Amino acid sequence: MASQERLTLDEIASALMEDDDCIDGYITILPTGDLSDEDSGDEDDDNLDHLPGNILLSEAEATVKRFVDGEVVKEVITTSIENNVNDQITNINHPNSHNNDDATCSVSRKRKQRKTHEASNTQSKGTVKRKRIRDWVTKDVNLVPEREFELPEWLQNFETTDPVKYFELLYDDEVLDLICDFSNLYAFQNGEPNFKVEKNEMRVFLAILLISGYCQVPRLRMYWDERPDTNNKAIADAMSRNRFIQIMKYFHACDNNNLSKHRFAKVLPLWNKLNENWLKYFPNEVNLSIDESMIPYYGRHGGKQHMHNKPIRFGYKAWCLCTRLGYVVQSQLYQGCKTGINDINLGLGGSVVLDLIDKLPEKEGCSLYFDNFFTSITLLETLKEMGLHGTGTMRANRVEKAPLTDVKAMTKKERGTCESITDSNSGVTLKTLD
Repeated sequence: MASQERLTLDEIASALMEDDDCIDGYITILPTGDLSDEDSGDEDDDNLDHLPGNILLSEAEATVKRFVDGEVVKEVITTSIENNVNDQITNINHPNSHNNDDATCSVSRKRKQRKTHEASNTQSKGTVKRKRIRDWVTKDVNLVPEREFELPEWLQNFETTDPVKYFELLYDDEVLDLICDFSNLYAFQNGEPNFKVEKNEMRVFLAILLISGYCQVPRLRMYWDERPDTNNKAIADAMSRNRFIQIMKYFHACDNNNLSKHRFAKVLPLWNKLNENWLKYFPNEVNLSIDESMIPYYGRHGGKQHMHNKPIRFGYKAWCLCTRLGYVVQSQLYQGCKTGINDINLGLGGSVVLDLIDKLPEKEGCSLYFDNFFTSITLLETLKEMGLHGTGTMRANRVEKAPLTDVKAMTKKERGTCESITDSNSGVTLKTLD
C-alpha cells in the first residue's frame, strides 16, 4: 500500500459524495510540512467549499462508516474508495490508523445538501443524514384496526345549536381581551389616551369584518351609504361608520415595543391563542389531513409567498392540520425557506408534520394524510414508531432506490396495473398505480 499514490482531499470528498453505502465519516488531512497557519484556512470552518486549493490538493485519508452485510463497519481509506480490498483498507482499530492531532473536517454526502443544511437555523454543525437498511419484499399493506371515534366530553355536554355559541368557543373572552388590551395600548402609544374599546364592541367589529368577507363592496365606507344598492342596515345599525374606522385604525394584537424576530410577530400572540382554542375544542377525530393553506394578500411583506398555478397565488402560507370536515386543529405560519426544518433527516415537509401533531392529546392510532410535498419513507417510518398511520403520494425521487417499476414504464402497462412492495424492517409499503 505504501507504493500506491495517496488520494487528495478533493478526490476523497468527491468519491464519498457518490458512495451510497457511506453513512458517516471525516477526512484527515495528512501533514506535509509545507502548510502554515496562513494558508490552512479557518480552523472552525468545516465546509469543503470554503477551503483553499492547496488544502484540497493535500494528501488525506478518510475514516468512514459503511453498511456491510447488515452491519455498520468503520474503515480508513487512503488510496482507493471504489475498490474495497484488504490491501487498500486499514481497520479503524489499528493503533496507528490516524493521528488525533491532525486537522480534520467533516464530510457530508453532497455539498449542495451541506449548503442547504447550514442555511437552516435549526441544524447543528456537522450533522449528516442517517442511512437505514431497507429489505424490500413483494407484499401489500397490512390492514390495521382503526381507533374508534369518541365524542369529546365538552361536546357531549354542549347541547346548543346556536352557531354563535360555537364561534365564541374559539373567539372567547381571552382572545377579545388580548385584542382590546393591545389596541388600547397602541392608541395610547400614538397619542390617543382617551380611546377605549371593550369586548362587546370588539365582537361587533369582528362581525362586520366577517360580513365584509362574503358581502363585498369596493370600499368599506359604502356599507353606511344611503344608496339602497350598497347600504347594509344590519351593519349601519350595529356601529357607526366613524367608530368602525377608528377601531380599524388602532386594531392591534401585539405590543410594538416588544416584538420578537418572528416574521409574523404582529399577529403571533393572537395566532398562538387561537391555536390553543382550536386544540382545546378539537372534536377528537381519527382521520386528519395536513396541507398548506393560502391567506390572500397583495401588499408588501417579508412572509408573502407566490404559489404558481394555485387558486390563490399571492399571500401568506400556513401549514394546517385539519379534520376530514375542515376543522383546523393546529396551524403554523410559514416564514420562508430558511425556517421550519427541525429534523434534517425529514426535511421541511416531515418537520412540519411532526410539529403540527406534537400537541395532539391522543396521537396513537390516528391516521394522517398528506401530499407528495410532505411524504417520504423516513417520515412514514417515524410516524409508525410513534404509533400513527401515514398515507400520502410520494415523488419518484424519494423512494430510496426501492425496486419499483419505473413511472414511465408503468404508464405503458394495462390500466389498473398496480405494484406493492413492503420494507420488512420498517413496515412501510410503497404502491405504484397506473
